[in-house]
Amino acid sequence: MNADKTRKQLSIAALFVIIFSTFMIAAFTITLLTLAVNKSNSVAEYKEKATNQIEIQNRLMNTHFNTIDSDLLFLPKLNEILRFKEVENEKDKAQIENEFLEFVRSRKIYDQLRFIDKTGMELIRVNYNNGNPGIPPKSELQNKSNRYYFKESISLPEGQVYISPFDLNVEQGEIETPLKPMIRFGTPVFNNEDETKGIVILNFLGQVLIDDLAEATRTHPGVFALINSAGYWLYNDNPDEEWGFMFPERKTDSLPVKDPVLWERLHNPDPLQFLTDEALYTARKIQLLPNDFSSDCTDCFFLLNTISTVEMGIDQKYNQGILLKVIIISAFFFAALSLLLSVTIFQRNKYRNALKESALYDQLTSLPNRILLDERAAQATAHSKRYKHTYAVMFIDLDGFKLVNDEFGHKAGDELLQEVGKLLVSCVRETDTVARFGGDEFVILLSQISDKKDCASVAEKILSTMFNDFDIAGHKIRMGASIGIAALGYDSTADFEQAMQAADAAMYDIKKSGKNSFRIVLI
Repeated sequence: MNADKTRKQLSIAALFVIIFSTFMIAAFTITLLTLAVNKSNSVAEYKEKATNQIEIQNRLMNTHFNTIDSDLLFLPKLNEILRFKEVENEKDKAQIENEFLEFVRSRKIYDQLRFIDKTGMELIRVNYNNGNPGIPPKSELQNKSNRYYFKESISLPEGQVYISPFDLNVEQGEIETPLKPMIRFGTPVFNNEDETKGIVILNFLGQVLIDDLAEATRTHPGVFALINSAGYWLYNDNPDEEWGFMFPERKTDSLPVKDPVLWERLHNPDPLQFLTDEALYTARKIQLLPNDFSSDCTDCFFLLNTISTVEMGIDQKYNQGILLKVIIISAFFFAALSLLLSVTIFQRNKYRNALKESALYDQLTSLPNRILLDERAAQATAHSKRYKHTYAVMFIDLDGFKLVNDEFGHKAGDELLQEVGKLLVSCVRETDTVARFGGDEFVILLSQISDKKDCASVAEKILSTMFNDFDIAGHKIRMGASIGIAALGYDSTADFEQAMQAADAAMYDIKKSGKNSFRIVLI
């Protein structure tokens, strides 16, 4: 007996294990699918955000570089540059210098603008001075013939540009502090006889690019980095890793040393985006100026956006245990609740649509009724006054409809009204409204007309079409109609109700004068 009891307990336990395991496997599967879908959606969302931000930053940089490109094509052609050395009057020279001072002040992206003659002597120098531009005394102008940027720029053909490395400004052999990132752009100056007159040098404030990236890092997902062609950070979320190539003791502070795998992947087809267990990386190459321009660097940078999986909410530390419990409990509850809500919402929408249909449309003809007509009339009035055009109201009363009811019965009369409604709809535009006003009366709202001829054209079309026989209950019935039309200009003081009254009165005038015609009044 004890053995039978034991076997019974084992059977219950086995059933429990089977049933419980089935539910647990199903719940676990649902959980894994949910996690996978959430991860996929999150990755797709952040990929799009990162791509958009990379493109925004790329366009922002290109805006700066295009400005520089335009300035470098413009400045060497100025007469002020070409004739400066020959100007003897110091007042005239000062005026020319002030023009370049205002140029630097307005641009706000150049630390210096210089015109250097072909011997290497500075003729014009404007210093930005952190937003307070100034022109140094003539005694401070220097000969730059031995500087690398002069030698590179003076040897270029007309229209080409020398681009220096993006580095930190150095004064008297020491890196300037606070750090001043700088790119020097130089281009030769030629006169009309193609003689070299010197060079124009623009010292671009690289901090402009740095500030843009810092703002993007502060306001958007992930962090941005700007890396030069040698793999050194020009901007990074860790300032201690920036500008490693400028300091002998920090030559190893570069991406090829710190993360050679990532550095290698940056050289894949551009633009680049890939996901690892740690982060989503999005990168693209940035060209300073068109490829046919000269530079002693490779003329490109890598713009990199890094979004950690923690920030994206898909890291492995996500609490799957709690999520699993929530899903197991919610699966049954929300399944029942969703079914209940779906049935409730479906029934409510079905009832609401039916109620709307009965409230706004005539049950016999399915045409708009007076309520919907008033709504559309209000829209037509507002549209008329805003865009300054005319609209019209047509009041239509069927001639001889009572005889149809008397001779063929109300069922035939109802069928005739339905056919007339279809006919009227076919005679107007989709933007117009045909409404049943009551009994055998219809109203047409012409939303926009050019003049009275448009109303007459519609009325004539209705009368000629209605003159054809209607096949109703096996009988050929020919109908006529009396039509009154009121046209309202955008400057009319009459409202829709007054227009209806005027059209109704015009219709009755037609009734009295012989029927089956129309009359137009302007109000």
